[in-house]
Amino acid sequence: MHFVWGGLVNRPIEEVFAFMTDPFNTARRGAGTLSMHVTPPGPIAVGSTVRLRIVVLGLETRLGFIVTEWDPPHAVSGSIMDEGAARSGFVRTTGESTPAGTRVVTRIDVEMRGIWKLLAPIAGPYLKRQSRRRLQNLERLLESGRAGGPKA
Repeated sequence: MHFVWGGLVNRPIEEVFAFMTDPFNTARRGAGTLSMHVTPPGPIAVGSTVRLRIVVLGLETRLGFIVTEWDPPHAVSGSIMDEGAARSGFVRTTGESTPAGTRVVTRIDVEMRGIWKLLAPIAGPYLKRQSRRRLQNLERLLESGRAGGPKA
């Protein structure tokens, strides 16, 4: 399956990138994303492993990837690991500063496995809608000023 989605967030690129890559904010963006876990602990870097718990069509599954590109605040890429719904693939999110804010674009190419391969014609459009909702939630949280991080 191949997905591309994106949008414009009326906030500076550094703020958008920091919010998107902070595990604390993953569930806050909603739309089926339950959690994000990064190993080893600490800041994300090339070689970090990122594991997401997501809900697709009412079924909980995992999606993991190894970070292959880390260029804050412009790009993060990863190779999808063979676990959960995915067999292999690639994910890349880029940020571009514009006069109106930050343009965010995410591209995912993934080979599904098991039942997910059979559900791909239904799951594909569903995942794209969920991704758009996550981006809308990102916009809403950042542009409203309610995106503060965890309290110390």
